Amino acid sequence: MDTRVKIYMSNRYYPRCVNQSTSISYKLQYVNETFPILNIDTDRGRPNRFDSKINIDVPFLLDYSSLEKCSKLFTKQEYDASPHKHVMWGFYRSYAYYCLDAIEILKLHLNSSDTSIFYPFIVQIGDTLTHSRTVPIISKFRMSAETVESFNQVTSFESSCLKDDQYRYLKVVTRAVDVNHDWDSYYWKSLPYYQPIVWNLNSERHFGRDLHRMRVKDIPWEMKSLGAKWMGNMNGGPPAPLPKEMSTLDFCLVNARCRFVYQTRKSTLIDAKLYQSPYWATNDIVLDGYPLFGNRTSWEEMLKFKVVLSLEGNDVSSSLKWNLLSNSVVMMPPPTATSWLMEERLEPWVHYIPIKEDGSDAEEKMQWVGANDLEARRIAERGMLFMYDLLYHPDAKMEDILVKKEILRRYRQFWT
Repeated sequence: MDTRVKIYMSNRYYPRCVNQSTSISYKLQYVNETFPILNIDTDRGRPNRFDSKINIDVPFLLDYSSLEKCSKLFTKQEYDASPHKHVMWGFYRSYAYYCLDAIEILKLHLNSSDTSIFYPFIVQIGDTLTHSRTVPIISKFRMSAETVESFNQVTSFESSCLKDDQYRYLKVVTRAVDVNHDWDSYYWKSLPYYQPIVWNLNSERHFGRDLHRMRVKDIPWEMKSLGAKWMGNMNGGPPAPLPKEMSTLDFCLVNARCRFVYQTRKSTLIDAKLYQSPYWATNDIVLDGYPLFGNRTSWEEMLKFKVVLSLEGNDVSSSLKWNLLSNSVVMMPPPTATSWLMEERLEPWVHYIPIKEDGSDAEEKMQWVGANDLEARRIAERGMLFMYDLLYHPDAKMEDILVKKEILRRYRQFWT
């Protein structure tokens, strides 16, 4: 259990050393006696005010009344007529699941023995990653540690006693998505800030009923064909603004998913397509005679093959959960983001088959699966066991609760 708490808290596992400033001073204010606002002393140039009005990709203060309104599963008609739009994001259904999970934070805290003092909980929902030197932020993901050694270093007690100019860096896996252009602002780098604290937010999408439906639809390994079919949208970039003179090919190459589709266009075993893009007005783009876009592919179609491809988008790959739980073997680049799944603890050639992010070696790895059927099947089984232990082990639910309680206990140590 302690290992999981460390993974979710990373360099927030310990507060600052006892001989340094260990807690954050704050005060609570109200606007029209409705929405509380948190003001903190300093956040080293970052915003020091946190509103309890809920916004996507912006850290906010948890407030039960706001979350309760947001957590209603409105239909489209009900949402349009709702008087609570001022605390709700347009993607009403997905947003509600975020809020349901955030309410659990307050409920677990209220069930603890440490309720005599008001403790603020700062949460961020959505796909943006926010770093902070001072304020501990709870999010659905953080950057993945480059090595176990780097992770162990920032979660040790000794690291909490480093001086301010020797900040606790977490060396991370970077996402390098371009070939010919220097998009430095788009790279995820090791920053001199704390990582967000990971919580199981939007759990219905990532760990909900879809997993159970997939298990019903899956077929045994021996009935699957060699190959893979992948379909996804063009998440994960490119950065803006883009040069107007950029060619269609260059535009595709600065997006990791589009580049993968283009790189594997000549594969005899991989059928990869995009189904929508927020960057192109049309979805009939053809490069070198290969159409980048296609019709959406069902799970049933993907599960007919021995390999399932998992590609990160804006952050973690939401399909990786059912990919691992399936009877197919997962093929993917090493994860750059870590969520409740603990992606950074998935081992290449143990739980999945590693490939380069641009897919340039995907055909070669697919040929390896064809020549090593038994070993590929064993990797698929170990990936499935990883998911089973996390979700379906008899002790899984109780361990989840204990992990969350310990995260909140440590979180409270940061506040005065």
